[in-house]
Amino acid sequence: MKLTFFWTLLTGCLLLIACSEKKNPLKEEVMSIHDSIMPHMGEIMSLQDTLTQELTQTDQLLPKNPADTTLMNRRKQLQELIANLKEADEAMMHWMHQYKADTLSQLDEQQAELYLQNQKQSIERVRDHMQQSIEKAQSFKP
Repeated sequence: MKLTFFWTLLTGCLLLIACSEKKNPLKEEVMSIHDSIMPHMGEIMSLQDTLTQELTQTDQLLPKNPADTTLMNRRKQLQELIANLKEADEAMMHWMHQYKADTLSQLDEQQAELYLQNQKQSIERVRDHMQQSIEKAQSFKP
C-alpha cells in the first residue's frame, strides 16, 4: 500500500515537472535547422576528398605542362572549392561548439529569446554557406 502510494506520488511529480517545462518554438526551430544540415557534413567530407584527389592529379600534370593556363585555372578553382568546403565544415563545428542549450535555463525569458534569435541567424548563415559550398563543388566538372 505504501509502495503503491509512493510510486503514484513519484509518477505524478514527474508528470508535473515534464508538463511544466515550456517548449520554446524558437529553440525547436534552431535545432531543426541544425538537424537538417547535419547530415550534409558527410557530403562535405566526401566532396573535399574527391576534389583533393583531383587537385593531386592536376598538380602531377603541371610540371609536365607548366605553361598550360587551363591546368593552372583548374588548380586555382579546386583550391577555392576545397577551401569553401573546409570553411563550411569549420563554421558548423564552431556553431555546435559555441551553442549552449543549457544557457537558456540561466536567462530570463527576454534574454533567452534574444539568444535564440542570434543563434537562429548564425545557424542560418552556416546552412547557407554549407549549401553554397556543396552546390559549387558538385557543379565542378573534372
